[in-house]
Amino acid sequence: MTSLEKVLSNGMNGQRLSSLSPGKRKDIIRGVLSVTVKRAENLTSTDLGGKADPYVVLTMKKTDAKKKTRVVPKNLNPEWDQTFDFVVEDALHDMLIVEVWDHDTFGKDFMGKLALTLTKVLHEGEYDGDFPLDGVQSGQIFLHLKWTPQPI
Repeated sequence: MTSLEKVLSNGMNGQRLSSLSPGKRKDIIRGVLSVTVKRAENLTSTDLGGKADPYVVLTMKKTDAKKKTRVVPKNLNPEWDQTFDFVVEDALHDMLIVEVWDHDTFGKDFMGKLALTLTKVLHEGEYDGDFPLDGVQSGQIFLHLKWTPQPI
């Protein structure tokens, strides 16, 4: 039985959430999403010297909860290996937004973005993935995602 099936089965005092009448059905899956930002590769340079000072901002779309990695100076292939936990109240309807930014003394420059639904991590429990960054010429980010269900 997958962790998603366990949550659905143990939902309302052992009654399957999917077996409730449509008026009472609640498709809410609560738990903790652990995101490890491992590294990025081939980021697009934003500084004149051909380098960047990248960091990552993770945001849960529904709650706007944010976490930020440390800045890696002068690097287009940074390694962070930092883990962040998010309490998620409604995983079926939430998204993880991953943004890469270049830290500058007087602001920040966009280096790419990624939006992930939680469907795969809910189904598999945990997985590693490398994802291309949107909105830029090149770059990909490597993440490890883990889902720990909590009773409703």
